[in-house]
Amino acid sequence: MRTFSLKSYLLLLIITVATLCLMFTSLWVLYQTDKQTQQQTQQALNSAAKQLHVQRIRVQTNFDRAENFPNLALWQEAENYSGLCLRFIGVEATVEQSVCRGGGMTESWPAWFELLYRKLFHPDKALEQPISHAGQYYGTLMALPSDDVALNNAWQDIRKLMGLAVLTTISLSVMLYFAIGYLLAPSRVIIHDLQKMKTNEFSSRMPDFFITEWQYMGQEINQLAADLQTNLAERKALALKLVGIQEQERKFLARELHDEFGQSLAGLSAVASLITQLAEKDYPLLASQGEKITEITTHMMDLLRGMLIRLRPSDFDELGLVDSLKVLITGWNTQNSGKTHYQLEVIGDFSDLNDTLPVNLFRMVQECLTNIAKHSRASKALVMLQRINVPAVGKWREHIVLNIEDDGIASDLTFIKRPGIGLLGLQERVEALGGMLQFNALSPSGLAIHIDIPLQNTREESSE
Repeated sequence: MRTFSLKSYLLLLIITVATLCLMFTSLWVLYQTDKQTQQQTQQALNSAAKQLHVQRIRVQTNFDRAENFPNLALWQEAENYSGLCLRFIGVEATVEQSVCRGGGMTESWPAWFELLYRKLFHPDKALEQPISHAGQYYGTLMALPSDDVALNNAWQDIRKLMGLAVLTTISLSVMLYFAIGYLLAPSRVIIHDLQKMKTNEFSSRMPDFFITEWQYMGQEINQLAADLQTNLAERKALALKLVGIQEQERKFLARELHDEFGQSLAGLSAVASLITQLAEKDYPLLASQGEKITEITTHMMDLLRGMLIRLRPSDFDELGLVDSLKVLITGWNTQNSGKTHYQLEVIGDFSDLNDTLPVNLFRMVQECLTNIAKHSRASKALVMLQRINVPAVGKWREHIVLNIEDDGIASDLTFIKRPGIGLLGLQERVEALGGMLQFNALSPSGLAIHIDIPLQNTREESSE
């Protein structure tokens, strides 16, 4: 759907309203011009009729001769009406006399204007008045206005009105453009803060505005940002605490499995070996069963070793994050028999990280490599861990960036719509650390996972 800026919409609305007002005003001016023309015609007709009545009185009183009636020249000399013709038709329907005053306009007007004016009004409409005296009818006096004069008067009025309207509209639009821009300036601040809130940045607050509506909106958004900041901080703290509890539980389970189940399997394996040795001479069938028990025990030991690595590498606390990742990569390269080549690149120092972040980064890499091994059918995979400085507002901010790429069969990101437990756990870890998780499909195929964790947030949350 196409959208317009509020400033453009308001200006367009103002221009539209001004145009409609100009149209109605123009019609009103044309109506008044036509009405004025009719009034002048009526006044001229009345004036000429009075002149003819006076002539009849003069004839009746023998001050004038009857053959001099009618004499419209007297009206023409006495009155100053322009663009008008008078015609007197006697009782025998013959034109006795006709005089005109004005007309013959040299100015021109657009054809569309003449067509419109003639359609709406009748500039050449004639007015009639019977002439009688002492009960005797002498004829009809007609007043015919000049349509050229009427059109010229109407066009002059419209042209002045249009010039004034265009000048007024342009001046008003320019002033309103800057006025509306000034009044809408707070909207840019509000939109900027809302965009920051979209990225889970709730620390900034909007200033005070001098317009009541903007001020009320700014206060509400500031309150919303404060509430969301508090809720997000509590949520991150809770999620981080849950992740920590989960790691403690895994650590406990790994220790219990290693101490109890591992020792039991080791004892069972020793007993099976002893049975095999004792029964080789006297009970060969029993010796073969002892060997099967040893094989089963060995398989269970391998499964337990893999489970312990998944729960908590026994040497993670001693080796640290980077060396543990190297051991993990080496293990994956050994397990898959060369089907997928895993590679690790580390940029930066990770020795001073708190206890929560390293183990979570290790779990993220572990989960991603597990998904690559299960689903990607990739021939190579790259794990790149970086500690970089990112420019922030007036300062630099440390970030941990983890990129994992493979050349597998993934060609789109449809799997994100229905993520599995592994991806959900990965996303929960990233959100708990205040980071950002992105998936990108590579060309022609493959998947890139980008994880960005601000280091300062992690330290602050862990300290709380």
